[in-house]
Amino acid sequence: MLVGATARAADKTPAWLTEAAAAGAPPQPAGVGAYELLRECSVSVDAAGTMTTTERGAIKVLDGAGRDAASCRVVYIRDQSRVDAMHGWLLTPGGQVLRYGEKQSVDEQLVPQDVYNETRVRLISVRDEAAPGAVFGYEWTRVDHPVFAQFDWDFQHQYPVRVSRLVLNLSPHWHAQTVTFNHAPLAPASEGGTQRWALTDLPALREEPLAPDAGGLVARLAVSLMPDDPAKAGGVATFASWTDVSTWLTALCESRARVDATISSQARARVAAAHTGLDSVRAIGAFVQGVNYIAIQTGLGRGGGYVPHPANEVLRNGYGDCKDKANLMRVLLASVGMPAWLVAIYSGDPARVREEWPSPQQFNHCIVAMRAPAGTALAARIEHPTLGPLLLFDPTDPNTPLGDLPADEQGSLALIEAGDRGGLVRMPSAPADSNRLRREVEVKLAADGALEARLRERSTGSRASGERSLRRSVSTPEYARIVEKWIAHGVPGATTQRVAAGDDPLTGGFELEADFSSPRYGQAIGSSMLTFRPATVGRREVLVFSDSTRQYPIVLQSERTEETATFALPAGFAVDELPPPARIVMDFGAYEAAYERREGSLRLHRTLALERATLPAARYAEVRRFFEGVRRAETAVVVLKRSE
Repeated sequence: MLVGATARAADKTPAWLTEAAAAGAPPQPAGVGAYELLRECSVSVDAAGTMTTTERGAIKVLDGAGRDAASCRVVYIRDQSRVDAMHGWLLTPGGQVLRYGEKQSVDEQLVPQDVYNETRVRLISVRDEAAPGAVFGYEWTRVDHPVFAQFDWDFQHQYPVRVSRLVLNLSPHWHAQTVTFNHAPLAPASEGGTQRWALTDLPALREEPLAPDAGGLVARLAVSLMPDDPAKAGGVATFASWTDVSTWLTALCESRARVDATISSQARARVAAAHTGLDSVRAIGAFVQGVNYIAIQTGLGRGGGYVPHPANEVLRNGYGDCKDKANLMRVLLASVGMPAWLVAIYSGDPARVREEWPSPQQFNHCIVAMRAPAGTALAARIEHPTLGPLLLFDPTDPNTPLGDLPADEQGSLALIEAGDRGGLVRMPSAPADSNRLRREVEVKLAADGALEARLRERSTGSRASGERSLRRSVSTPEYARIVEKWIAHGVPGATTQRVAAGDDPLTGGFELEADFSSPRYGQAIGSSMLTFRPATVGRREVLVFSDSTRQYPIVLQSERTEETATFALPAGFAVDELPPPARIVMDFGAYEAAYERREGSLRLHRTLALERATLPAARYAEVRRFFEGVRRAETAVVVLKRSE
C-alpha cells in the first residue's frame, strides 16, 4: 500500500519513539525480518464505561522480508467507536524522519467479502519506504462506547519484542479482573488508579510443523471490567459466568427466531419425503447449506454483531452470514417440532476459547445444536446436562455433512445459547475411524521397470470434507492436474490417463479414481534383477520433522489411512528380498505394514492411525521416531530376481 509518496519531513519526533529507537535491536536468528522495540497499549475507562485506547509502537526493519511490519492498523465500529488520532513516523537509516497522518492513512471495510459491515480498519503502511535499518513508529487513539466491558491484549505477534506493556487507568467506579493465557499469571504493578502489565525480551515465534495456532502460543491478557455498582454501568454488559453470557446472547437473539406461515410452509416442503427424524434434519440442513453466504453487518455497536437477521427475512432474501444461516435452520426445525439452539464457537483454532474467561468476545462463528433424533449415533452428538442429547451442525460449511463437524471446530469449547440452561460445552471429536481413507492400488510392473496402475480411494469424515472442498474450489482440468502432481511426487515420471471423482452427499463419502503410468518406476539391475518401492503413491499431507529440537507442542488430528497395493510381477521374475514387516505403536498413533506373497504377485497392506492429541514439546523425540519409522517403512524396496 503506497502512502509514503505524500509523507513530509517531521520537525519533531516523539520522545518515546526516540528513546525506543536508541535502544536498538539485539542480533536475531536468520529469517527474523523485524524487531518490535516497543509495543504498548493504554486503556482508560471513565465512570460511564467509555473506553479510550491509545496504542503506540516502534518496529525496526531488519531485512527486506520484514518490511511488511512497518505498518499499523486500528479496527473500529462506526456506531460504537471513533478514531481520534493516527500518526506514523519513519526514521530512515540516513537520519531522515518522515511523518504520516490521516491524509496518508487508508480506511476500508475490515472484511472485504461482506456486502456491508460497519467494522472498519484504518491503516498506515510504509513498507515501500522502509529499508532495512529503518524504524517505524506509530500511535493511534480510539474512543469506544462498548456493548460489554471486556477486551484482551496480545503481548506480541510473530516478531520478537523488547518491551510490551498494557496500561489500565480506571475511574473509581470500576475494577478489573484479569486472566493470563499462554504464560504464567501476570500481576500488575499498581500506582494510584493505574495498573501496568509488562513483558520483556519476547523471542520470535518459530515456524514448526503441526504447531498450535499463534493464539495458543502468544502471551495474552484477558480483562473484564466490573462496576462497583451495576446500576451505574451505563448499560454496559458485564459477565461473571458463562450462564450470564448465555442469558445475554439469548435475550439478544430470541426475537429473531419467530416462526411464521412462510417458515412453516418451507419446512414442511423440505421434510415431506423424510421417513425418519434424522432424514428431516438432513433435508433441512442441506437446504440451509445451500443458502448463499452474504454478510450485511449493521448495528454492531449495539450488539448487532451477535444478532442474526430475522429468519423469515433470510429465507426471503436467500442469503445470510453464519448466524443468519444457523438461526434459519433453528427456526425451520422448530416449525416441525424439533427444538434447536444457536451455538457460539471459534472457527479456526479449537484451542482458542478458554473456560476461565466468560466472554462473548472469544467467539467468531455461529453453528446450531438440535435435539438429536431418537437412535442418532453420529460423531457430532453430545449429551447436555439440561437439554438432553444434542446434534451439532455447521450450516455455513458446505463441505461437511450432517453428523460431522469441521476439523477446526472439533474438540473446542462452544457456548450453547439457551438462557440460564445454556453454557459452555466441549464439542465432540471424531475418532480416527470416522476420518478414514481407504485406498486400493492395482499395479502391473514390467521387466524394464515401467508401471501401469489404477488407484481407487474412498474417504469419510474430515478426510472427505477436505477432498470435497478441493474438488469444488477448482475446475475439472485443474483438479486432474493436482491429482497428477500428487501421484508424480511418489511415482517419478508418472502421467495420469484418467481422473474421476465422486461425491455422496447422503453419507458424506468422497471417492477418487485415477489411472496412471510411468516408464521408469522400477530400477533394473542388469537383466536379471529389478527393484521397486511398493509404497507407490505418497500421502497428501507432508509430515516433516527434520529439526533436532522442538519449541512448541505437536498438534495431531485424528485420521486413519488404510491401503492395499497389489503388484502383478513381470513374467519370469519372483520376489528375492522383502522389507521386514513394520509395526509401530504409540499412545497417539499406530502404523503397520505387511507383505503377502502370491503366485506372480505381491500385496502390501499398510495402515496409519492417528488420534487427536496435543503433545508437549518434551515428547518431540518420540513423535519424530514414530514418523521416521513410518518413512523408513514406506521408502523400503523390494528386490525381484529373474527365475533361472
